[in-house]
Amino acid sequence: TSPVSDGCVDGLMRKKIIEIAQKNKIAVQEVSIQQNVLLGADELFLTNAIKGIQWIVAYKQKRYFNDTSKKLIEKLNELVKS
Repeated sequence: TSPVSDGCVDGLMRKKIIEIAQKNKIAVQEVSIQQNVLLGADELFLTNAIKGIQWIVAYKQKRYFNDTSKKLIEKLNELVKS
């Protein structure tokens, strides 16, 4: 995730996704968004309270997986059902 100091909204969905990730041993890092970071990532997704998690398919010529975003969506849905 990008740091709040870069303009990222420190909202409920961001906090919940970070919490879920940490509980499931998924690494969470705050890194300023730069082209080299985006191109070096295995997966990208956006979050907000309206749409939940949105997987990013591609940036420039780079294509991304969606394994982590699927897992996070599953865990988020489990919380909503309970």
